[in-house]
Amino acid sequence: KVIILLDEYDTPMQEAYVNGYWDELVSFTRSMFNATFKTNPYMERGIMTGITRVSKESIFSDLNNLEVVTTTSKKYAEYFASGTRKIIRVEACSSYHLKLYFDNGEIKMFNVQPLIEKGNIFQYLQSVDRFNSVYLNDGVVCWDIDPAVDSNIEWNNRIDLSPDTCYVESKPIL
Repeated sequence: KVIILLDEYDTPMQEAYVNGYWDELVSFTRSMFNATFKTNPYMERGIMTGITRVSKESIFSDLNNLEVVTTTSKKYAEYFASGTRKIIRVEACSSYHLKLYFDNGEIKMFNVQPLIEKGNIFQYLQSVDRFNSVYLNDGVVCWDIDPAVDSNIEWNNRIDLSPDTCYVESKPIL
Protein backbone atom coordinates (compact mmCIF):
# COMPACT_ATOMS: atom_id res chain seq x y z
CA LYS A 1 0.00 0.00 0.00
CA VAL A 2 1.11 3.57 -0.63
CA ILE A 3 1.27 6.75 1.40
CA ILE A 4 -0.10 9.73 -0.50
CA LEU A 5 1.39 13.16 0.21
CA LEU A 6 -0.44 16.16 -1.23
CA ASP A 7 1.53 19.34 -0.65
CA GLU A 8 -0.13 22.76 -0.84
CA TYR A 9 -3.60 21.33 -1.51
CA ASP A 10 -5.03 24.81 -1.02
CA THR A 11 -3.06 26.69 -3.70
CA PRO A 12 -5.44 25.79 -6.57
CA MET A 13 -8.40 26.64 -4.31
CA GLN A 14 -7.05 30.11 -3.60
CA GLU A 15 -6.43 30.69 -7.32
CA ALA A 16 -9.93 29.47 -8.21
CA TYR A 17 -11.52 31.79 -5.66
CA VAL A 18 -9.57 34.82 -6.84
CA ASN A 19 -10.03 34.09 -10.56
CA GLY A 20 -13.72 33.13 -10.55
CA TYR A 21 -13.80 29.37 -11.13
CA TRP A 22 -14.43 28.24 -7.55
CA ASP A 23 -17.54 26.11 -8.24
CA GLU A 24 -15.81 24.13 -10.99
CA LEU A 25 -12.74 23.47 -8.86
CA VAL A 26 -14.79 22.42 -5.82
CA SER A 27 -16.65 19.85 -7.90
CA PHE A 28 -13.42 18.48 -9.34
CA THR A 29 -11.61 18.50 -5.98
CA ARG A 30 -14.39 16.64 -4.15
CA SER A 31 -14.32 13.95 -6.82
CA MET A 32 -10.52 13.75 -6.76
CA PHE A 33 -10.32 13.61 -2.96
CA ASN A 34 -12.99 10.90 -2.86
CA ALA A 35 -11.13 8.74 -5.39
CA THR A 36 -7.71 9.44 -3.88
CA PHE A 37 -8.27 9.49 -0.14
CA LYS A 38 -11.57 7.72 0.57
CA THR A 39 -12.16 4.96 -1.94
CA ASN A 40 -8.58 4.13 -2.88
CA PRO A 41 -7.91 0.50 -1.85
CA TYR A 42 -4.16 0.96 -2.34
CA MET A 43 -3.72 3.85 0.10
CA GLU A 44 -2.20 3.18 3.51
CA ARG A 45 -2.34 6.78 4.71
CA GLY A 46 -2.88 10.20 3.19
CA ILE A 47 -1.41 13.50 4.27
CA MET A 48 -2.35 16.90 2.89
CA THR A 49 -0.45 20.06 3.67
CA GLY A 50 -1.47 23.65 3.16
CA ILE A 51 -1.77 26.99 4.88
CA THR A 52 -5.55 27.33 4.67
CA ARG A 53 -7.41 25.85 7.63
CA VAL A 54 -9.52 22.84 6.66
CA SER A 55 -13.28 23.23 6.86
CA LYS A 56 -14.81 19.80 7.37
CA GLU A 57 -18.08 20.98 5.84
CA SER A 58 -16.56 21.91 2.49
CA ILE A 59 -14.62 19.86 -0.04
CA PHE A 60 -13.60 17.51 2.76
CA SER A 61 -17.14 16.59 3.87
CA ASP A 62 -16.99 13.29 1.99
CA LEU A 63 -13.89 12.09 3.85
CA ASN A 64 -14.19 9.98 7.01
CA ASN A 65 -12.07 10.48 10.11
CA LEU A 66 -10.51 13.67 8.85
CA GLU A 67 -8.30 15.18 11.50
CA VAL A 68 -6.65 18.56 11.39
CA VAL A 69 -3.11 18.47 12.74
CA THR A 70 -1.24 21.74 12.82
CA THR A 71 2.41 22.51 13.46
CA THR A 72 1.50 23.21 17.08
CA SER A 73 -0.37 19.91 17.61
CA LYS A 74 1.27 17.76 20.26
CA LYS A 75 -1.14 14.87 19.89
CA TYR A 76 0.95 12.72 17.54
CA ALA A 77 4.42 14.14 18.20
CA GLU A 78 5.54 11.53 20.75
CA TYR A 79 3.96 8.67 18.81
CA PHE A 80 5.70 9.42 15.53
CA ALA A 81 8.96 10.34 17.25
CA SER A 82 9.14 6.89 18.85
CA GLY A 83 8.01 4.94 15.76
CA THR A 84 4.60 3.59 14.78
CA ARG A 85 2.94 0.59 16.41
CA LYS A 86 1.29 -2.34 14.71
CA ILE A 87 -1.91 -3.88 16.03
CA ILE A 88 -1.45 -7.66 16.27
CA ARG A 89 -4.81 -8.61 17.83
CA VAL A 90 -8.22 -7.01 18.39
CA GLU A 91 -11.16 -8.02 20.57
CA ALA A 92 -14.62 -6.48 20.69
CA CYS A 93 -15.64 -5.61 24.26
CA SER A 94 -18.77 -4.19 25.85
CA SER A 95 -19.96 -0.61 25.36
CA TYR A 96 -18.39 -0.34 21.89
CA HIS A 97 -14.82 -0.66 23.11
CA LEU A 98 -12.02 -2.51 21.38
CA LYS A 99 -9.19 -4.22 23.22
CA LEU A 100 -6.09 -3.69 21.12
CA TYR A 101 -2.83 -5.64 21.39
CA PHE A 102 0.20 -3.85 19.92
CA ASP A 103 3.49 -5.27 18.70
CA ASN A 104 5.40 -3.54 21.51
CA GLY A 105 3.45 -5.50 24.16
CA GLU A 106 1.03 -2.72 25.07
CA ILE A 107 -2.66 -3.49 25.50
CA LYS A 108 -5.06 -0.57 25.14
CA MET A 109 -8.80 0.14 24.97
CA PHE A 110 -10.26 2.17 22.11
CA ASN A 111 -13.75 3.65 22.42
CA VAL A 112 -15.62 3.48 19.09
CA GLN A 113 -18.80 5.03 20.54
CA PRO A 114 -17.89 8.65 19.64
CA LEU A 115 -17.38 7.61 16.00
CA ILE A 116 -20.72 5.78 15.96
CA GLU A 117 -22.49 8.83 17.41
CA LYS A 118 -21.15 11.12 14.67
CA GLY A 119 -23.66 9.57 12.28
CA ASN A 120 -21.19 8.75 9.51
CA ILE A 121 -20.26 5.31 8.15
CA PHE A 122 -19.54 4.11 11.69
CA GLN A 123 -23.24 4.28 12.63
CA TYR A 124 -23.46 0.90 10.87
CA LEU A 125 -21.71 -0.49 13.95
CA GLN A 126 -24.60 0.40 16.29
CA SER A 127 -25.67 -3.20 15.97
CA VAL A 128 -23.73 -5.14 18.61
CA ASP A 129 -23.47 -8.14 16.28
CA ARG A 130 -21.92 -5.99 13.58
CA PHE A 131 -19.59 -4.33 16.06
CA ASN A 132 -18.48 -7.74 17.38
CA SER A 133 -17.54 -8.86 13.85
CA VAL A 134 -14.34 -6.77 14.03
CA TYR A 135 -11.17 -8.25 12.55
CA LEU A 136 -7.63 -7.28 11.58
CA ASN A 137 -6.50 -6.91 7.99
CA ASP A 138 -2.74 -6.39 7.83
CA GLY A 139 -2.74 -4.58 11.19
CA VAL A 140 -5.80 -2.44 10.41
CA VAL A 141 -9.00 -2.75 12.48
CA CYS A 142 -11.87 -3.57 10.09
CA TRP A 143 -15.53 -4.48 9.76
CA ASP A 144 -17.27 -5.73 6.62
CA ILE A 145 -20.56 -4.05 5.81
CA ASP A 146 -21.82 -7.14 4.00
CA PRO A 147 -20.11 -10.30 5.33
CA ALA A 148 -21.02 -12.15 2.10
CA VAL A 149 -18.87 -9.74 0.05
CA ASP A 150 -15.08 -10.07 -0.10
CA SER A 151 -13.75 -6.68 1.06
CA ASN A 152 -10.42 -7.37 -0.60
CA ILE A 153 -12.27 -7.23 -3.94
CA GLU A 154 -15.05 -4.74 -3.17
CA TRP A 155 -13.24 -1.74 -1.64
CA ASN A 156 -16.44 0.00 -0.49
CA ASN A 157 -17.53 -2.92 1.70
CA ARG A 158 -15.05 -2.24 4.50
CA ILE A 159 -15.08 0.13 7.47
CA ASP A 160 -11.65 0.58 9.00
CA LEU A 161 -9.70 2.50 11.63
CA SER A 162 -6.21 3.85 11.26
CA PRO A 163 -3.73 1.98 13.49
CA ASP A 164 -2.13 5.34 14.33
CA THR A 165 -5.45 6.76 15.53
CA CYS A 166 -6.16 3.57 17.46
CA TYR A 167 -2.86 3.86 19.29
CA VAL A 168 -2.98 7.60 20.04
CA GLU A 169 -6.66 7.72 20.97
CA SER A 170 -6.80 4.54 23.06
CA LYS A 171 -6.27 4.24 26.80
CA PRO A 172 -3.70 1.89 28.34
CA ILE A 173 -5.01 -1.07 30.30
CA LEU A 174 -3.30 -1.13 33.67
